[in-house]
Amino acid sequence: MTLHETGAESARRVAVSVLNYLDRNPQASDTIDGISQRWLAHDKSISREVLLRALESLVAEGRLEKCESSDGHCLWRKRYAA
Repeated sequence: MTLHETGAESARRVAVSVLNYLDRNPQASDTIDGISQRWLAHDKSISREVLLRALESLVAEGRLEKCESSDGHCLWRKRYAA
């Protein structure tokens, strides 16, 4: 997050990074911790709150889906049209 960036701006920037990652890795799916550690490893300044806001906004836009795995963790992945 830059010095003058708002929470919404930070979330949008993170959302774009997530989409860029998925463009390069369309079959990827991961937990919020995995996304933070692997997909966005280049930016250690991203808070869990901002990442969650970004992921939820992408779900609301229909670009990402959130699925509960068999072990109870939530996985996030690219949403494909039916």
